[in-house]
Amino acid sequence: MFSPRHFNATTREYSHVEPSQELVVLMTKGADHELSSVALTIANGGITAGFKVYAFLTSAAVDLVRKRAVELAQVAPLDPLKVLIDDFIRRGGTIWACPPCVKSRGYTQETSSRE
Repeated sequence: MFSPRHFNATTREYSHVEPSQELVVLMTKGADHELSSVALTIANGGITAGFKVYAFLTSAAVDLVRKRAVELAQVAPLDPLKVLIDDFIRRGGTIWACPPCVKSRGYTQETSSRE
């Protein structure tokens, strides 16, 4: 197995680097695109594999946290978006939304489906 190393230019030595147990999934597509379902499936898979997973929503993906935006969205044969998001959060996943993207859409805490 490959062991990542870091080179210190000052000491001119290599040191062992522990692999990260975190995964950040960058999402740019909203409820109208199959890539949002794919990204959430990967995020949930990361949790299953033991990673601490963060989903960073930018562009149209911020629509995924708008109230009722994913209630009926589904890309067959994947689970409905609501199920994927609820499962992600229930299992400890963290969702971050791009502040400028949220602001440009006029979203507020009241319009968000998550606190």
